Amino acid sequence: MMQRIINELSLLILIIDLEKRQLTAATTTITNTNNYKTNNDIMKEYFETMQTEINPSINYLKSNQNTLDRLLYFHSNKPLSEITRKDIIDYLNSLIEAKSNLSK
Repeated sequence: MMQRIINELSLLILIIDLEKRQLTAATTTITNTNNYKTNNDIMKEYFETMQTEINPSINYLKSNQNTLDRLLYFHSNKPLSEITRKDIIDYLNSLIEAKSNLSK
């Protein structure tokens, strides 16, 4: 479970990284009236860029994809353009709360 929480914390770093690269809808919701970026578009672009820049292992990519998928599921597939830092913290807190309930 601790490894999962560490992975979830890495999600926060990923989102910050995404924002710095301006690949998320947090900074680009609509590129023009005919080209709306979906969550899948944004994640695909991010992972392609990551692959080019740092060439991570397949397992690292899968882990990050899984983490993003769980975050989006937790927030009912909310568009990435609307995901805030608070949303990420709420998600991480839910994991910590779930872990504490399991240990009771």
